[in-house]
Amino acid sequence: INKNCNYTCSFCYNKEVLNNNSLQDEVYKIEDLKEFLGSDYGKKSLRIALMGGEPFLNKNIHELVAECKRQRKIVNIVSNGSLISEDDVIKMKETRLDAIGLSLYDNNIDHISRLVHLFNHYGLNYWVQTVVDATKYELIDEKLEYAVKNKISNFILSNYNAYFDESFDKAV
Repeated sequence: INKNCNYTCSFCYNKEVLNNNSLQDEVYKIEDLKEFLGSDYGKKSLRIALMGGEPFLNKNIHELVAECKRQRKIVNIVSNGSLISEDDVIKMKETRLDAIGLSLYDNNIDHISRLVHLFNHYGLNYWVQTVVDATKYELIDEKLEYAVKNKISNFILSNYNAYFDESFDKAV
């Protein structure tokens, strides 16, 4: 829903287009969403995932969720969590967001802990996903302990995708 991100992850699926100066003003607007939802493909879509870049850099994020829900779509957001405030969590609950996926990295551990507490408090459906690197197996136990400590019931360990940087030794 935008071409900007406040992180620069080496394994990002979208890093080729993120934070490109010529694309920085390309933000998905409510009119764009309505046009998509009115198309044949949009009418047939059951689930809509709002992703970026970082979706919370798009000031229209809650309006986009609300419009999808008006169109009876299942709506998910995938975020690094660093920009989500408690007010955002309340708005997600009010717009009936179906789920939010949080990407856990080494540099956002505190943000995820804070959000998990808020999501559990407000009853928001979420998952936390992290990338597993074969050269750092010892971190898997730490990540699982983190999930237990923070009462994360939906925790996903994803395989490192070596095609992004050809680090095939990192894939499990």
